[in-house]
Amino acid sequence: DGGTTLAAIVAGMEHAVEEDTDVANFSLGGGGFAGIYIEVIENAMEEGTLIVSSSGNDAVGSDGTPANVYDGLAVGATDAIADVAEFSTGTVVDTDDDWGQIAPEEWPDEYRTPDVSAPGDAVLSSVAGGEYAEFSGTSMAAPHTAGVTALMLSATDDEPTPDEIKTTLEEEATKPD
Repeated sequence: DGGTTLAAIVAGMEHAVEEDTDVANFSLGGGGFAGIYIEVIENAMEEGTLIVSSSGNDAVGSDGTPANVYDGLAVGATDAIADVAEFSTGTVVDTDDDWGQIAPEEWPDEYRTPDVSAPGDAVLSSVAGGEYAEFSGTSMAAPHTAGVTALMLSATDDEPTPDEIKTTLEEEATKPD
């Protein structure tokens, strides 16, 4: 029915780590700041699994979870001409105001989401029955970024950490006006 539980999502993240997955895409989200994701995403990053999450489809000035967890990689959506899509969620997170005491001490006082954006508007996708249809949303963009991450990893004999991958994606991404 398109829904799930926080417990199932957390279990999926933990399973990705147990399977020694390099990158795991979570094209899902909810509103608010769900503290349950903080430790599981931190643990994933420490164990070498980059958690990629769609930022949400509620437009600028709003946030989506788990993409608003600082340690993961939040992905917004762009359109066919590489402009940020109107629906793509993004905001400035004030760590103290938004997370309060549950925020890890090493997080910055404020940060922006998403970290990067990728094609997510009118993306052609397969559907049941061998057909194709266009879909829009950050859930279409996050898999692009997970795929780029996999390509980056396959192109090197080095073993970059999830933090190094995230930093590279952020630094090398084109920045629209």
